[in-house]
Amino acid sequence: MPGLLLLAVLVMPVLALLVIPEGAWTLVAILLPLLLPALLLSLLLLLILLLLSLLFLVMGLHLLLFMLRFGRLFLVLLPWLLLLLLLLLLLLLLLLLLLLLLLLLLLLLLLLPLLLLLLTLLAALISTLRG
Repeated sequence: MPGLLLLAVLVMPVLALLVIPEGAWTLVAILLPLLLPALLLSLLLLLILLLLSLLFLVMGLHLLLFMLRFGRLFLVLLPWLLLLLLLLLLLLLLLLLLLLLLLLLLLLLLLLPLLLLLLTLLAALISTLRG
């Protein structure tokens, strides 16, 4: 993590100077080293939440099987347990969707300066070939 942060701190301002010296893209390239650690930390916390919800889902299924095995006393709690398991499954799906969105945002933030550099090089090549 510190090596990635150091690389981002060293590379992003250089890319900002190479691409466009003014404008919003420079702001994105300069703010990327600040956003990248926060985004990686939120991905880590989201993975922890995902694993915990998966653990609770497995524990709930185990409890459901225990209730079905040992009689009618637990049948009163069965609808509530099924509702809880359904809510946990929905939470798990929501966390997976949030994880996918965060990964797409991280990919966009990492590829944006490179895309800008390539577009600038392409514009320079076109202007050189035209005249």
